[in-house]
Amino acid sequence: NPVIKVGSKGAWNDQTLGCLTVLADGDTFYLYSDGARFGKPKNIGLATSEDGIHWKWFEKNPLFGGSMAYAIKVGDTFRLYYSGGHGGLNGLQMRTSPDGFHWSEPTQVMEGCADPKVVRVADNRFYLYYCDGGKVTKDGKEAWEFKNYMATSEDGIRWKKEPGPVLALGPKGSWDENSHAGPCV
Repeated sequence: NPVIKVGSKGAWNDQTLGCLTVLADGDTFYLYSDGARFGKPKNIGLATSEDGIHWKWFEKNPLFGGSMAYAIKVGDTFRLYYSGGHGGLNGLQMRTSPDGFHWSEPTQVMEGCADPKVVRVADNRFYLYYCDGGKVTKDGKEAWEFKNYMATSEDGIRWKKEPGPVLALGPKGSWDENSHAGPCV
């Protein structure tokens, strides 16, 4: 029983729906998800809920181009971190919003980032967990290889990448010998 489904034929998300994040704020849950029509670039859209079970898509979806959105709130400001976007933007993008519906123009805050997850801790420090990688050749075959990394920031805008992956790939024959992706903390 999915609580949220792909859109109807011709909608911005009629083929895919994924990489979603849910942010609880007061009496409202905000769900940001990427979605796409067949053969079209991914976009990010919004659905809201009062109980986390019954969702309503925002009538002005999609919000903007991009994928792998992750939402946090800093003070009274929503922040949405995401990968890519229209117009050739690459790396980690960030937009801000006063209400979770209307967003600023994007700011690229880091290069080489997919599946971003941002955690803000009590000492006002931000931790970004993400993956990076691409196609590699292993044993004469082309394969995807991603590894999970971490970056830190004092403001959630200027990031310092930590050297090396936070978790090594597993040994040959293990379930995780080829890739780690989609970190969540």
